[in-house]
Amino acid sequence: MIARRLLGTALPTALATIALGVALLTQHRQLALLTAAAVLAVILWRSRSLATGPSLAVPRTVLAITVVSADATGASTLDWPRLLAGVALVGMLQLELPLFRAGRPLYRVAHLPAPSNRLGRLFHRRAASAGHTVLLAAVILFALASWPGWPLLVATAGAAAVTGGTVLAAVRLRLIARGRTLAGLRQQVSEYRPVFMVYFTAPPGSTYQLTMWLPHLEQLGERFVVVLREPNAFRAVAAATGAPVLYTPAMATFDASVVDSLKAVFYVNNGAKNTHCVRYGGLTHIFLNHGDSDKASSFNPVTAMYDRVFVAGQAGVDRYLHYGVDIPPHKFRIVGRPQVAAVRPPELPLEQVTEPVVLYAPTWTGHYADANYSSLPLAAAIVRALLDRGATVILRHHPYSLRNRADAARLAAAHRLLAADAVSTGRRHRWGRAATAELSLIDCFNASDALICDVSSVASDYLYSDKPFGIVDMAGQGDEFVETFPLARVGYVIDQRAANLTDVLDRLLKSDPHRPDRLLAKVHYLGDLPRDRYAEAFVAEARRHL
Repeated sequence: MIARRLLGTALPTALATIALGVALLTQHRQLALLTAAAVLAVILWRSRSLATGPSLAVPRTVLAITVVSADATGASTLDWPRLLAGVALVGMLQLELPLFRAGRPLYRVAHLPAPSNRLGRLFHRRAASAGHTVLLAAVILFALASWPGWPLLVATAGAAAVTGGTVLAAVRLRLIARGRTLAGLRQQVSEYRPVFMVYFTAPPGSTYQLTMWLPHLEQLGERFVVVLREPNAFRAVAAATGAPVLYTPAMATFDASVVDSLKAVFYVNNGAKNTHCVRYGGLTHIFLNHGDSDKASSFNPVTAMYDRVFVAGQAGVDRYLHYGVDIPPHKFRIVGRPQVAAVRPPELPLEQVTEPVVLYAPTWTGHYADANYSSLPLAAAIVRALLDRGATVILRHHPYSLRNRADAARLAAAHRLLAADAVSTGRRHRWGRAATAELSLIDCFNASDALICDVSSVASDYLYSDKPFGIVDMAGQGDEFVETFPLARVGYVIDQRAANLTDVLDRLLKSDPHRPDRLLAKVHYLGDLPRDRYAEAFVAEARRHL
């Protein structure tokens, strides 16, 4: 999606630059103007509208400069009105994007009254963009036809007067309204009197990190606000909770949301902007994370900056110590993993399951090579082996996997295998949206008899089911794998090339020799808490800090 957006901006800009090059290098006036007209047609075709938007202000500006250059250097008689109209249009196009940004509200809010946005109403983005595009087309047409530029200059002067008035109004409103808006935000939040804040900063596709915690935070029974530092998750989070949700892009707007009634802040990841909030020393800063695993993210040294670190079990404490991360013991609290409270134990002993359902949950490739635990290069081999065993497969990929073109292709190949097998055997495999949107991760756990996964929190969460799991050693560590990732000791390790897959599936789906050790590991990783009151441990501990 990001690449598509960049292409949508970069391609018109490149074409406009070519048109400018024709004007400057060849001094062939008609050719340059015809090229500019063709590029404008491409821009209009791609945007499907005269209101091409501020994101395409740059290529339109380059086209306006192209017309001015071609008209100034190639015309037999210089038409000053036409030339001045072109120069004025360049200036207006340059102001389009700053005015659009200035017209955005200082913050967004859900479940509280929205802020007034007088500047946004004053600057009509689509109308301004369409007007500038029409003027650009007129400038090109007048230059091609060598028509006198007086009518064009009059029209451009009128548009410039409107733009100039908008600029003056924008400056005035920004200077006057900014303070009032921030004061209004602080008053709104103060009157709501939240007891705690949930702070979230993350790239697109990360909303699950926050939404997995919202139901449990609502169980605390206190008023709270959710503060987002990026806009991508706003709608999804607002739909997931009835608590006020604030998007505060700037430090000033965020600071206005930190009110006197707050006692604590919860964090679900180690986003770089978390430091903007941790600096408030009068609040208790509590780190939850969005999964407990043997991954590097579960012993990140940055975690030391919080006042409390909630972990699922003793393994979460030991992991930091093992990797030399110095966090004082008094900061840790073992609270279980409330998200797994709804995970059910198996209905039948493994030896009585004749048609197993296997959940295959590969993780993503990670930001760096040393954090790439993804088994997607083996996805087709794993799926094919499971199908050969007569298993029904639930293939649930990580949300980030579709960002990587190679991983998306590997997933598509595995999906085709499942689709073909479903047609030929009638087995009800699940993949794509059927496994990621129609079913929650907990639903997938409860629907399966066994799991194959990578190094991720999926493995430790699955422990609560008492069911067997296989884990893939994509780094090719061999015997060292279980030293680096201790949870693998109670799983069945698939090697880097899946050469031992047959043997692993025999133990995973038949004998399950690790079952006794796995039950002990469940306590170590997920806490020694009674099943019927498992989720209450988190609620009780969190309330102590409010």
